[in-house]
Order: sequence, then structure tokens, then C-alpha cells
Amino acid sequence: NFLKSNPVETRHIIQEFIRVAVPNHQIHFTLTHNSTEVHDLQAGTRESRLIDMFGKDLQGNLNEVNEDTGYAGISGFLASPKVYRRQRGEQFFFVNGRYIRHHYLAHSVATAYEEFLPKDSYPFYCLFIDVDPVHVDINIHPTKTEVKFDDERTLYVLLQGIVKRSLGEAFRHYN
Repeated sequence: NFLKSNPVETRHIIQEFIRVAVPNHQIHFTLTHNSTEVHDLQAGTRESRLIDMFGKDLQGNLNEVNEDTGYAGISGFLASPKVYRRQRGEQFFFVNGRYIRHHYLAHSVATAYEEFLPKDSYPFYCLFIDVDPVHVDINIHPTKTEVKFDDERTLYVLLQGIVKRSLGEAFRHYN
């Protein structure tokens, strides 16, 4: 009685598959739906996992970030603005290995990309935030996908600076 239509439930399963497969790039994953292979993801690097899952257009267009700010370690990949998306959905945050949604941090990344993207388009990014568990509360939402940091403003500014610096370095490479 509580299930939605088959396509909606399938989409939910695929979303959860992505949330588990992305941070665990060192593990081989397969996803099959109605005898059709949806994903066959070989163990590999984070970058190869993202390209295999989200498209070959990311190949050569991912800028790696890896910074330890003292408050948090921030690593992952930001796509070049030339491979923007028409919809949100390929934007990922993981905190201490767990997928999260965080509108405030997403705003930080979006504003850093703002001047580089066409109107009504969105960047691809996959960022891993490693922070001491005492600085994050995962118990604010039943699904544990929303978290609260004890210093969100600092994380916002740090993240925005890292994204802007990465975009600046990428443009120096392309020009």
C-alpha cells in the first residue's frame, strides 16, 4: 500500500545504489533490473567510478580537490563548467563516508560556479567531507541524510574557496 509506481520505486533503488557505490569505489558493484544490467561497476579509482556511473563526458573534465583545512578534510571532484547538467541530481556530498543532503553547502558550491554556468544549469560535483564526528550531528532527520555541523558558516566559506580555487586552476589549464 505504501509503494509508489514501479518506475518511481526503481528510481529510488538506483539513487540508493549510487549513494553506496560512489564512496565504495574499491568494490565491484552490479545492478540489474528486470534481467537488464543497469550498472556493472568495476573496482577502481573514485574518478573512474564517477565516469562509469555518470558519463564519459566527465572524462578529462573532472578537477580533483584534496585539502585539509584543519576543521575538515575536503576531497573529491568538481566537473569543468563545460559539462554542466540541466537538472540537479548529480551533486553529491558525503560526510565521513555517508551520503548527505545539505542545502546550505550546496548553495556554497552553486555560488562558486555561478558566473561560469549558463542560466538554469547545474554543476556536477562529488565531494567528501571528513570531519571529527564531534562537529557533526547526524540525528536531525530519520533517514540520516541531513546533518548539522557545529560551524556551518566556516564550512560554507571553506568549501566555496576550495571550489573557486579549483575552477580558477582549471581555467588556467584550459587557456
